[in-house]
Amino acid sequence: MSKRAEILAKRIGERLDEMGKTAYWLSMQITDGSDSKAIANLVKRKGMPRIERMEAIAKHLNVSADWLLGKTEVREMVRSEVDLRDVHRHFGSDWPGQDLPILGTGHCGGATFPSNSNGDVEIETTLFEPTHVIRMVSRPPALQGVREAYAIYFMGDSMEPRFERGDMGIVDPHRPVRPADYVVVQLNNGTDDDVVTVLVKRLVRITGNFVELEQFNPARIFRVARTRIARMHRIMPAVDLFGG
Repeated sequence: MSKRAEILAKRIGERLDEMGKTAYWLSMQITDGSDSKAIANLVKRKGMPRIERMEAIAKHLNVSADWLLGKTEVREMVRSEVDLRDVHRHFGSDWPGQDLPILGTGHCGGATFPSNSNGDVEIETTLFEPTHVIRMVSRPPALQGVREAYAIYFMGDSMEPRFERGDMGIVDPHRPVRPADYVVVQLNNGTDDDVVTVLVKRLVRITGNFVELEQFNPARIFRVARTRIARMHRIMPAVDLFGG
């Protein structure tokens, strides 16, 4: 058994025990009732599930796939992300072949967040208008059928030279985020899930209490309490969008 497969089997067992569930229950969940021995066979074969099956296992155990595989000690599932109450919108288009919406953004100024050292730092934020569609553009091949995908224009200069002012970024809400990913972090107002602003930054790490982010200009590494984060979505690199 490979080290990863050994860790996977062990952590699936641990999590099922904690939940008071069985391998039979998990098998029925991830196969829509078609294979009651899926988990037992996985462990017996000492193999690794395909990506879709791995994501389904993590979802029903309510833990991250990276934790199940031993890549992190952070159990929390970073859906798109951070305990996220995802709101799925389906966008239509009057232009055949152009059905990916660019959602409204604007320059919002700055906000103060704690740094990874002592003291607070001023961080550039962006106004976000998820109900305002600026225009529709052609959908990249990798996002065919992903109706919740969207694009935004980058505002400000805090992520230059990676993202220039006016560049467009494309987001897939279903892709799990990982350290070193560039992300759109939707912040709530502190009392409910209404999104009031967004941060376009680089993800450094996720802990149980906060998410650590990086901006380039001026260089800052700072923290956002997880209670402030409504959703966090991965900005897709071109190689993933176009299959390069």
